[in-house]
Amino acid sequence: VYCAPTSFFVQPRNIVGGHVIAACVAVALDYLVYDDFLPIVPQWVGVALAPAIASALMSYLGLIHPPAAALSVIYMTGEERIKNLGWFFLVVPVLLDCMVIIGSAVGISNISPTRSFPLYW
Repeated sequence: VYCAPTSFFVQPRNIVGGHVIAACVAVALDYLVYDDFLPIVPQWVGVALAPAIASALMSYLGLIHPPAAALSVIYMTGEERIKNLGWFFLVVPVLLDCMVIIGSAVGISNISPTRSFPLYW
C-alpha cells in the first residue's frame, strides 16, 4: 500500500474485498473443522484450504489482495478468543483494520506531490 500505491492489488476495492472474501471463507470453513459444529475436515486440511479457496475466489471476482489470504490462515489457526468472534470477525478486526490501512495510506501517500492514492475506489 505504501511502497506501490499505483498497484492494482492495493486499491481500496481490492483491500476491502480481498479481506472480506478471506474472512468469509475462513469462518465458513471453520464450521467444517471446529468440533462444536460439523468436524468433517481435519484442521490441517482446513488451514491449507482456506487461503487456497480465498485466493481462487479473489481471482474469480477480480478483488485480488495477496495479504488477505494470510487472514484466512490467521483465523483458522487462531486461539479461542479469535474463533469465538465467529462472523463478527468480519467487522472487528477485519473491516476496522481495512479502514485504518486505507485511511493511513491516503494520508501518507498524498503527502508527496508526485504520488497519488487511491487511483480508483
